[in-house]
Amino acid sequence: MDNNKSPGPDGIHGKFVENIGPYGRERLLYIFNLSWKSVRDAHNLKPTKHTISVFLDLTKAFDKVWKNKLLVKCHDEFNIRGRVLPWISNFLNNRSFRVKYQSGISSIYRSYQGIPQGSVLSPTLFSLFVAGMEKMVSSCNFGLFADDVVIWKNDKDVIKIENSLNENMVAIQSFAEEHKLNFNPAKSFTCIFTTNRHMFNLQPKIYLKGNLLETTKSPTYLGFTLDTEINCGKHIAKLVEKGRKRLQLINFISGRVWGANSGTLRMTYTALIRPVLEYGYQVYQVASQTNLNKLERVQLSAARIITGLRSYCPKVIVLYEADLQPLSMRIRTNSAKYIAKLQSLGSFNRTSKFILQWTSNQRLKKDSPVGVMWKRGLLDFNIEPCTPFSCLTPNISLDRVSFSDQLLTSAPKHTQHPEMMRQLSLELINNIPSQALDSTLMGVNGTQVGLAAAFMLRPRTVWFFAADFATQITVRFSDRNFLPSEKP
Repeated sequence: MDNNKSPGPDGIHGKFVENIGPYGRERLLYIFNLSWKSVRDAHNLKPTKHTISVFLDLTKAFDKVWKNKLLVKCHDEFNIRGRVLPWISNFLNNRSFRVKYQSGISSIYRSYQGIPQGSVLSPTLFSLFVAGMEKMVSSCNFGLFADDVVIWKNDKDVIKIENSLNENMVAIQSFAEEHKLNFNPAKSFTCIFTTNRHMFNLQPKIYLKGNLLETTKSPTYLGFTLDTEINCGKHIAKLVEKGRKRLQLINFISGRVWGANSGTLRMTYTALIRPVLEYGYQVYQVASQTNLNKLERVQLSAARIITGLRSYCPKVIVLYEADLQPLSMRIRTNSAKYIAKLQSLGSFNRTSKFILQWTSNQRLKKDSPVGVMWKRGLLDFNIEPCTPFSCLTPNISLDRVSFSDQLLTSAPKHTQHPEMMRQLSLELINNIPSQALDSTLMGVNGTQVGLAAAFMLRPRTVWFFAADFATQITVRFSDRNFLPSEKP
């Protein structure tokens, strides 16, 4: 305490407080702690919004698809008619499968329900089958990607959030029973996202089929690991762990005696490791520089293996010799391309619609992913819109563009063969420089004959000889059509 300063509004000088007795000091300390606790509690109990998410797991999603219900929905709700609907029915029915384990193969079994796994059409058919689940959800947000379902709601009152989510869980369960689907409570879980540290250990009371769902602090959705602190640290830690394991592959094939060259090592890194490190960069780019540097160190280790440079060599030189850009630079470039592509889709895409309607309403010290792109000047709303699907049908003609689906005259190959050969011969002769011609006769296998005889004697191979110039005509098809090709 500075005794040279004047006393405050209470008129008590600092020298008096410094010489106060033990009991007075104890009471003064109690007052200070009580005031500080009141300020801290007021900060923690301020009306901050919290978000509770429920991640649902569908048991054997593709295998549980009800075929007849799918065909009815395609006909009634999506207006799929004509030959397409019977084709889908034929695609789904009368399917069988076998199981192979090592060298043994099981018997053939028939599949009565479900859609085939691994087919490019199966995700689309499954999306059509579960369409309408979002209509069962009210007053909550809903996300669905194939069989990954998530519901979330944000509000200031946690009890209100729990009641709303439980009501929607009952509605979703009724939809699943109507479509003969089954949610697995053992693999479904909840998570709370908040900035209030006193609520990090809160366990929301969300029920599915009468079972209390487990609460986790680091849920994984679509391969991205979320965390309640909203700093992307858990996701980056998993990327680093996975990238380090794959570095062993490059280290194994980079032997000094028999190892692969630098080009092969770099291709292996860019194909197997760098995509792992960049997964979810649109979100984790808001992480702290300390966490981002962990990813850079994984790439630097790969670059040292590729180039064979020692650890004391500067990292700038190592990355230059390995022909690798820093991940931070790639993230900026790819973010610009990503945000421009989304903005070009307009309101057709859900993420693009969110970005177009986004406004800067920052309450946290850290920026949101869209906020980071906005600060970098990537949110340019003057991008030309792009339609992700064809807006023209085959029966609509374009202005000043016409197509003819029939030839003016018939041209069978067996009748046009002599004309084609004469045209090819003229084109070939015209391409030969005049100063390179030695004689008007052409040699075929050492025999001097006329040009017409050259084609008649050996139609498979014909040589035209000139001074320092030779050209060969070979057969392209079995109907004796010839094409010129250069002979070295």
